[in-house]
Amino acid sequence: MITTLEPGAVETTAAVNEYQFIWDIEDQFIGALMGCTAAEVRTVATLVRATDIYRPTPRWAYELIVHLAGEGIDPSDPRHIIGAAHQHAPSDYHTSDIDLAKQRPHLFVTLCRYLVDVYATSAREAILCHTRELLDESLRRTNEQWSVRQGEMSRAMADRQDIRAMHVAMRRDLGDIWARCEAADALPAITEHGEGANHAV
Repeated sequence: MITTLEPGAVETTAAVNEYQFIWDIEDQFIGALMGCTAAEVRTVATLVRATDIYRPTPRWAYELIVHLAGEGIDPSDPRHIIGAAHQHAPSDYHTSDIDLAKQRPHLFVTLCRYLVDVYATSAREAILCHTRELLDESLRRTNEQWSVRQGEMSRAMADRQDIRAMHVAMRRDLGDIWARCEAADALPAITEHGEGANHAV
């Protein structure tokens, strides 16, 4: 049986995908971060870990932005981020830093397209709001992942000591994210501390 699409179905699907992309908190966060100064990015980096970002492409983009900020480079020009990608592979890519543009071009192209897409998705002024929402989502996702692991260990008849060790690790993991959520909630603004700076996000 051949299934045919109604006229406009492809366009509708594309519109739905675009809507989901625009409102994904990770994309909103990266888009807003690209409008921040290096000093502001460094402040955000004290709150957000790369592991708080679930999807690999925005996680890599975040790692590159934080790396540039550490060198005092603002991430507002996507070309700086793309340039850094030539020397810095994703942290979860288990190899030495290689030029992925040559070795894994599909990953590099995906990053380039992603940066173009998120560049104007969110305003710099929303970075603190997005940081809080991203951390909240990270806490909930991490809790869910640990819950799945608990069930797996119980069904596998794991040793009691292993189960206890897992709970200790879980409390430590969730406690770390919780503390950063609280720190973000208590922060009135993400302020640029550079010389002569007098504005905040």
